[in-house]
Amino acid sequence: MTHHHHIINKKETYTMIISILIGIVVGYVDVHFINTISKYLVDIFINLLKFISLPIIFLSISSSICKFAKSKSFNSIFIKTVTYTLTTTLIAAIIAMLSYFVINPASSVSVNKLGSTEVGSFVAHLLGIVPSNIVQIFLEYNVMAVVFSAFLIGFASNFLKSENRDFVEKFLSSFFALFMNIAKLVLNLLPYILWAFIALFIKDLRSGFIFDTILLYMLTIIVANVLQAAVILPLFLKFKGIPVMNSLKGMMPALITAFFSKSSSATMPTTMHCVENNLKVRKEVASLSVPLCTTINMNACAAFIYITVLFVAQSNGMTFSTSDFIMWVVLAVVAAVGNAGVPMGCYFMASAYLSGMDISIYLMGVILPFYTILDMFETAINVWSDACVSLAVNKNYDKKIDE
Repeated sequence: MTHHHHIINKKETYTMIISILIGIVVGYVDVHFINTISKYLVDIFINLLKFISLPIIFLSISSSICKFAKSKSFNSIFIKTVTYTLTTTLIAAIIAMLSYFVINPASSVSVNKLGSTEVGSFVAHLLGIVPSNIVQIFLEYNVMAVVFSAFLIGFASNFLKSENRDFVEKFLSSFFALFMNIAKLVLNLLPYILWAFIALFIKDLRSGFIFDTILLYMLTIIVANVLQAAVILPLFLKFKGIPVMNSLKGMMPALITAFFSKSSSATMPTTMHCVENNLKVRKEVASLSVPLCTTINMNACAAFIYITVLFVAQSNGMTFSTSDFIMWVVLAVVAAVGNAGVPMGCYFMASAYLSGMDISIYLMGVILPFYTILDMFETAINVWSDACVSLAVNKNYDKKIDE
């Protein structure tokens, strides 16, 4: 089984390399007919991304909250877990904003000029968070309203009778699994159509788009995530009087699993084991804090969503004021909290935001091969943050018992 999986990975890698080479050749040859085919393939792939991104966001949040509502200890530990999650995620988004200001990856690029945005449009976007029509929010690609609706439905399920709540949870979880399977099918197409994205990318290179900007974009994300993982989270533990190196050593099996699986959800059993057995977090705390953090505690995703949305938007000629940059900190936090703890979750959320802003997301196709690497580090950082939050919640729990 492992050998077969290894063969599949090698085949996909070779296919992707060949596709990239074909895309480079096609981009430099610049044949109108082939360019037209490339455009059609890119449009089809982007439409498929749009088709799955909002349902995945909605179903992930609503099904997870519905599941947590069953826990008897939900109310006692929930507040502290959410408080620490929001605090660390907010700091991650602020660091992403500062990193973006300093490195400014999109400063030398301008593709397909769209004109400026206005602060009022973002304020209106926030005001539209409370929907009047649940169908309309999907038609208008209103990401914030979708996230709000998912939270509302998830929490409302807590007040249903047991049999009705079980039905709702099963219904939402089943459709979430369905759309994740569709996502896998869509992503399996990438190695075969990557050449189309590369061809269009080469056209932009010849029109003035600088490849260095992609490297600067990746550097911005890496800097923001390293600062969060190596500085902010250790300081958070020290502030709580928790030993940093012992905690990191105890979480190493989970961090390695997260790195290679690229899924916080898939890593959760290992995370639970490390938190309970290695870090000695009480079982009643870990049984809720770890699953809850796996769902809503996405520090690295906040940085990725913030930097990616602004980078792609500015690369398409969109401009932002200082207040817009600050506004996007809030949007990135909300998006990270509402993000699915699955491979590509951050990517889908960023794509949904860009689609809702009516911005071309073909650059997301260029970013996708690089995101495979970024996703490994981001997942490990998210799991490390889950452990830090669980330790802090446990510290408060112990203190409450002592008192």
